[in-house]
Amino acid sequence: MLKNYFEGAEREWLTDAVMKIDQEGVRPFLKAFSLVPRKIGRRHDGRPGNRSPLDAARHLLLMVIFERPSEPRFAAVDGLFRTADDAEACFLYRELSLLPQPDRWVDRCRDGLRTNQLSVFRAISRGDYAYRHLPDHAWNQLVLKAAFLGEPLREIVGLDSRRNRALGRMLGDYISEREAAGRPVPEDVATHAALCLES
Repeated sequence: MLKNYFEGAEREWLTDAVMKIDQEGVRPFLKAFSLVPRKIGRRHDGRPGNRSPLDAARHLLLMVIFERPSEPRFAAVDGLFRTADDAEACFLYRELSLLPQPDRWVDRCRDGLRTNQLSVFRAISRGDYAYRHLPDHAWNQLVLKAAFLGEPLREIVGLDSRRNRALGRMLGDYISEREAAGRPVPEDVATHAALCLES
């Protein structure tokens, strides 16, 4: 991974950061995570694996801190969600399905869905954590929010596998409100509402 994504000083810095995290744990991890944008160049985004070099570095740091999971380490990563900038937050939500003990991140995922940041909503809805782990009510709220935001429902990962009649009724109410206001109804919303009611 280091060879594929990083060069020279970047590799040296990451190698040193990994060693310190392995030896000392949380403190060097948090420091290294915050330094990624300064230490890793943006010049070669789009390498294989659909991760930018910045996200590849963040991913490596996450994997190292969770080689030996512990409550302080879980708390440290959970805290990052509260302090992250937009790019870091999107990365963290995209990584949810790769974190250990996936069920413990359900509330964090729900918190992310309450945000007004479209980029964060897309990171959640277009990843596989939400459809695998959110309970039906939270999942239905995700789909309904996508409709309100005008997001294409086809972009939601796992959409067809989580059809349920309650979601069909919620989307039906949304459609009725738009029609009453004389506003157009997106075709994909109408189609998915019908499919849910047939499930």
